[in-house]
Amino acid sequence: MYGTLRRGGRAALAVVAACTLCLLVAPAAAAAPAPAADPVGGPLMTGGRVVVSLPPGVPRPPKITAKAYVVADAETGEVLATKAPHKPLRPASTLKTLTALTLQPKLDEKTVYTASADDANIEGSKAGMVPGGTYTVEQMFQALFLNSGNDAAHGLATLNGGVAQTVAEMNALADSLQAHDTRAVSPEGLDEDGQVSSAYDLALFGRAALANPAIMEYAGTVQAPFPGRMVKKGKRRPTFQLWSHQKYVLNYDGALGIKNGWTTLAKNTIIAAAERNGRTVLVTLMGASQGWQEAVQLSDWFFRHGGKAAPVGELVEPGAPTGAVEAAAPTLAPAPPAAAPAARAQVPGTGSGWLGKVLAVLGVLWATVAALRLRVHYRRRQRRRRLAAQGPIGPPRRPLPRERPARTGQPVR
Repeated sequence: MYGTLRRGGRAALAVVAACTLCLLVAPAAAAAPAPAADPVGGPLMTGGRVVVSLPPGVPRPPKITAKAYVVADAETGEVLATKAPHKPLRPASTLKTLTALTLQPKLDEKTVYTASADDANIEGSKAGMVPGGTYTVEQMFQALFLNSGNDAAHGLATLNGGVAQTVAEMNALADSLQAHDTRAVSPEGLDEDGQVSSAYDLALFGRAALANPAIMEYAGTVQAPFPGRMVKKGKRRPTFQLWSHQKYVLNYDGALGIKNGWTTLAKNTIIAAAERNGRTVLVTLMGASQGWQEAVQLSDWFFRHGGKAAPVGELVEPGAPTGAVEAAAPTLAPAPPAAAPAARAQVPGTGSGWLGKVLAVLGVLWATVAALRLRVHYRRRQRRRRLAAQGPIGPPRRPLPRERPARTGQPVR
């Protein structure tokens, strides 16, 4: 048995050595992988650190809790400060901006819609739509922005032909805007599996919204009447006031909108725009402990110091080529763009990089040892079966003790 295991061990060592040589010795003629294209918006629109380009003496953006953000000049599209702009995160109700961009050009604001139980019973924030109640498209868009009404979003999607069709159109629009980090699953922005966006994509949605006067009118409205429960014919239907939930709009001087959001998993998210002295700031936040307050801090930095900052990226136009911006050297930039593909290539499981090769060798070694243990177990089992087939046998004879000579030199009798 020991000999079998020893022979198997030699074989295992030979296999491991061969596999190690195959994995670690790269062919001399192997072609280098093609470099990855720059991220949308420019080569610095990557990494997880704050990226900004400032002359000496100009303060950096304030430290905030957001996992990702973008500060941009809405007029020029220049990105002046950013953190993890393409990090995929849950968008919460900021995704309703994409819903509005998709549906507002298609639906007549005077069209009347009759709400269903599915609209009224949807989870999350609601404006107060009731089954059988009638609402105009204009009223539902007001509810979408003021109260972040999920019932209004569901009703608008239903009027558009259904949730599935609306979501497909939302994703198509996001793609045309070059918001490639976004994948919509619902028109409300709830925490659905797979529903993600990025701070950069939210900035693209915000800039598109700023170019749509009807959407900006909804986004900047502070209050509006909304129909209440249905009543018998001949009686006047009651109304109540919808008040904006957007504290950035209510509290920041020059605020224009656009949309805030919050869920348990997404935390605070926001698309915010404001105008002062002929300049318009566009701020997006994702994964923040505080939403509108942090947007205020970044907006203040833009209006005080943004004119001295050099762009580190751009908000691309729909369908425009990507990566065309030549940004100035940032004061704190991530690793050079060429290093990013190499770092990604060394992630375990990709099949390349020294760590992946070592893991592959360990896998071969584990498989070889497992095979040897199975072989030894199989041989022991065969031996027990052969002994059982021979039937019972008597106890083994004990050998007689060897005779020892007496001390006197005489043989023992």
